[in-house]
Amino acid sequence: MEFKKETRTEASLADRLLEIASWLISVAIWILVLLNYKKLPTTIQSHFDDNGDAITYANKASILWLPIVTTIVFFIIIIVSRNLENFKNIINIQSIKSSNKHASSKKTLRYLKLIVSVIFLLVTILVLENARR
Repeated sequence: MEFKKETRTEASLADRLLEIASWLISVAIWILVLLNYKKLPTTIQSHFDDNGDAITYANKASILWLPIVTTIVFFIIIIVSRNLENFKNIINIQSIKSSNKHASSKKTLRYLKLIVSVIFLLVTILVLENARR
């Protein structure tokens, strides 16, 4: 039985900073929601139009979905990033480890993680700010 030797590329400083920023933002979302939960009114805005005005309302417990979904998406991206070789047929890459495709794919997923975290942070802040009005 042969075992494939996993080749790991060393993460650069920029890659590490992207990872740290993503983790910190994701944790900040949980902290923001949990610290403000008791202060929220029983009904909060749940959907907004293009101008940031509330168009639908929900029970305050619905705000817990923001950090939950953020965490789920975050870990899905981590799983994909760590198993890129298994996804090469899905994304139609002949050999994902050839040349710099592997490192480039990992970097793209790091940026995606950061972008998703920032978007959910902004939505969380918007919901909390509108709930205070």
